[in-house]
Amino acid sequence: MKIRIAKEDLVKALKKVIGGIGVGGKDLDYLKITADSTGVEFMTTGRLLGIKTKVSERLEVKEPGECCTNCRRALEIASLMPEGEITIRQKDSALFMEAERCHLKGEVGDLEKVLPFQALEGEEKRLSLNAYTFKQMITDVLFACYRGEENPQMSSVYFEIADSTVQVTALDGHQIAIRKEEVKPTGIHANCMIRGAILSAILPLIPSDIEKEVTFVIGENRFLLETETDKVSGALTGGRFYEYERLFPDKSPVVKIRVDKAILMDTIGRCAYALMPAMSGNVPQPTIFDIDRTINVHMDGKVTVDEELAADVEGKPLRIGLSPAIMKGILKAYPEDEIEMHFYGKKNVVVYTGDTAKFVQLPVNIRD
Repeated sequence: MKIRIAKEDLVKALKKVIGGIGVGGKDLDYLKITADSTGVEFMTTGRLLGIKTKVSERLEVKEPGECCTNCRRALEIASLMPEGEITIRQKDSALFMEAERCHLKGEVGDLEKVLPFQALEGEEKRLSLNAYTFKQMITDVLFACYRGEENPQMSSVYFEIADSTVQVTALDGHQIAIRKEEVKPTGIHANCMIRGAILSAILPLIPSDIEKEVTFVIGENRFLLETETDKVSGALTGGRFYEYERLFPDKSPVVKIRVDKAILMDTIGRCAYALMPAMSGNVPQPTIFDIDRTINVHMDGKVTVDEELAADVEGKPLRIGLSPAIMKGILKAYPEDEIEMHFYGKKNVVVYTGDTAKFVQLPVNIRD
């Protein structure tokens, strides 16, 4: 195998496929390069995640073929090369990257160690989505996904497709994030769960271009995601997602407030800075909100925060403690310029409501 490719394109391709290392298992350390008359394909595969991307422009395939090498090492070597065109060639058990005055040598691995790119099994449900919207939906809920590995369902994002609506949901026991969008009628009714770690790895592959489309395909045990140049095959999480709807109160809120998002974000940013690490297993002191005609915000920690915010308030006076770290993530994802918060019941569960998004935050006990 022998190809000539621009360094910029090579590094970009390697960064795409290396994103899954650590998600799909140790097999993803192996990079397979395939060169033919249509271009050069770079692929990493594991049992949970496989990624491949193809470069078809600004390159020359001098000798078709395929080889296997260490993905991390290939990216390190490519990054060290000078700008411009790079020649990649295989000779026996060595893989050379060469440019003017620069010749670096790596090792060729065993192609049999590269797992095949896994196809879907059973019935497929395929839909085309706007790339920018799909990426934003995932981004807006991913922060709320549980980070541990011991609970696969809670560490996954739940996708629900109901003909002309797509909804994604994530939760971690302290918060819930829901994002919903109207799409062209698909005739599809399906749901699935995808691990947050997998979505984090493939998110950079989804274009941030409002003019682009992505194809999302749901199978029995796996999903496919396809763009113009990239293809992802990932494992679906088994089991059932939590009945999160039960956490949404069915009664009228005790208190409603509307407040400017930018002003509230500034205040919560200062509260998050003030937050002290938990000591001896204790929950950190929350930010205290005293809500009456205005919102008085108080936080003790590395610094003391005392601020009064103007707001539209409906309901009786309320005192509540909320985690500033969780609130900061919710406010960042909230899609509108004015925040609407509803406080429900004796436990004062907080629901942030918007046209296309909804978030739930559980309160934190206030220590005297």
